[in-house]
Amino acid sequence: MANGAKLSGVGKILRTIREEAGIKLGDMASTIKIGKGTLSKYENDELAVPVTTIVVLAKAASEDSEQIVIRCLFECHPDLITTELGEKLKEFAKTK
Repeated sequence: MANGAKLSGVGKILRTIREEAGIKLGDMASTIKIGKGTLSKYENDELAVPVTTIVVLAKAASEDSEQIVIRCLFECHPDLITTELGEKLKEFAKTK
């Protein structure tokens, strides 16, 4: 799960998703098959989070994983969003 693109600075979003779903840190870690310490480091922005982990965490919290990845990009990495890509993502988000 640790291979591929990673995002930094998304810990607050991930913690909010987990807490709003009423899931304890250890329970979420077990559900998404990572160590409790690793999830804590993700939530505290001590480690960059693989996009695949964001997707799995969102699904475990019954959230739309595509929307969460888009949210992470817009809120934490707006510099990665070009004008054209941003418009396409906004349109995509509206269809969900």
